[in-house]
Amino acid sequence: MRNKIDVTIWSLEEITRKISEWPTEFNIVSIRSSDVPPKLYGAFEKHRRNYKNIIVECFDDLTLPRAGLIMPSHEHIQRILMWTKGKDKIAVHCTAGISRSAAVAYLIACQQTSPKKALGLFEPAIHCPNRLILELGVEILKDESVLSEYTEWFERTYGQY
Repeated sequence: MRNKIDVTIWSLEEITRKISEWPTEFNIVSIRSSDVPPKLYGAFEKHRRNYKNIIVECFDDLTLPRAGLIMPSHEHIQRILMWTKGKDKIAVHCTAGISRSAAVAYLIACQQTSPKKALGLFEPAIHCPNRLILELGVEILKDESVLSEYTEWFERTYGQY
């Protein structure tokens, strides 16, 4: 396990701006919402030369099913974690850069370092990881400390659940 966290969390607007402005070395995890028009993701095709590689998964920011929206699934998270294994300079984005991307980035970082160190990704005023995604990640990573360390951090930062 490495000790360096090589993962960043961005919103769609931030990642679009970054890849539009200059070449990067990013491997991008693109978490797309089912209700966002595809044209808003056009920068990824237009500026393909400005990043290394990309994985696209489409699911919504849900913890309970809601008609017409896509629940995060074990398969979504498994594909992302498999794809990112061994990669560096990983940029994870969702629409707002708050919930889905924060949860996925944390799980990716937990593959690189300890959950306690991976918590360093979060900015308390910004990030609020999706709990279902964290629970799916615990199953996949087979590591209960991923959720227990997060829960302790959350309670210290925000108070009781």
